[in-house]
Amino acid sequence: MIAPSGGTNLDYARSFNRKVVIEAVRLKGPVSRAELTRLTHLSAQTVSNIVAELLEAGLLREEGRRQAKRGQPAIDLVLNPDGAATIGLTVEQSQLTAILVNLVGETRARRTLRLDRASPADVLPKAAALVAELREIIGSTPLWGVGIAMPGPFAVDGADFSSPMTLPDWGGVDIIGAFTQLLDLPVELERDAAAAARAEYLYGAAREMQQFFYLHFGVGLGGAYARSGHPLRGVRGNAGEIGLIPARDGRPLEDHVSRLALERAVAAAGAEPASLADPSAPATAAWIAGAVPDLRRAICILENLFDPQSIVLGGNLPPAVLSALIAALHPLDPSIADTHDRRFPRVTAAALGPDGQAQGAAALPVFETLSPQPASLRKSGSDDPGLPLSDR
Repeated sequence: MIAPSGGTNLDYARSFNRKVVIEAVRLKGPVSRAELTRLTHLSAQTVSNIVAELLEAGLLREEGRRQAKRGQPAIDLVLNPDGAATIGLTVEQSQLTAILVNLVGETRARRTLRLDRASPADVLPKAAALVAELREIIGSTPLWGVGIAMPGPFAVDGADFSSPMTLPDWGGVDIIGAFTQLLDLPVELERDAAAAARAEYLYGAAREMQQFFYLHFGVGLGGAYARSGHPLRGVRGNAGEIGLIPARDGRPLEDHVSRLALERAVAAAGAEPASLADPSAPATAAWIAGAVPDLRRAICILENLFDPQSIVLGGNLPPAVLSALIAALHPLDPSIADTHDRRFPRVTAAALGPDGQAQGAAALPVFETLSPQPASLRKSGSDDPGLPLSDR
């Protein structure tokens, strides 16, 4: 059966062109109108009209003139940080985090609450209180919505995925509907790994990568393949749940390779909690040595499946431990990624740390504006997500 596909019209094309101009400013700014014409391959008149609209809407701002040897000096354009704000919420097993982010991804405020239990009854009212507190900060800046990042897998049945690495009591809950009704704001939902991957593309280590796989050390181990920052989702949003594949002993990989696995190893050794952040501590060093063979195998599988520019590792591991883990992975197993002409290393450390998933969640309400796809040209009703912009 052929999937239905929508057509396009001038309104969709204009909307897409506006998004292309915004993306060019985000990636290359400060940038002049003439440079935008070259970057976007749009006509000078189209660029001029779009820039005028975006300036009036407050999404762009002019930032000084360049010195010119002759003729009129060019005016630089940048994204206006105060053109819009979003809120990112991350729901974890023991913590609820909310951040207020401006249009260029800067965190303007951050709030955290400890959770005794991350059930809907505990999370929803506390999330509403945090969002209300952050809304008072932004003043007249438009609030475009709330993005939520949560551990996966989503909507799974036929198997028992209940564990300390998943959230309790969320099965069967209409998460977007519950938060939308409570917050009275547009709400979008993403797995924590996919949200963190999006943030690394927008603001972090994957900014210049068009295709990468992100491995996320939450309590468990998640993953997401991203192209132009758009994560591959799968039918129920669970594509990339690498932590659930069997390790060498048949148990899930995240039983050995995760933040919880590290915490359990340190506790079993009777070591001080400070050992968690010290890769030279005996218990932590032993965990790294034990995790490496299974993680090395998983990386080889991911490279052969997805052929990414790099595997990006990030999340809630202490930076020193993450660095030591990456160093211990070498030499990596041979794969199709083992080529001499690589631009990026096969494994890259994420740049954003634990707040990456919150920044990625906050980017959800604005991402289609900041990084458009040709799918934007299709009328609503098309089930085909289309392809992202070609590699640049």
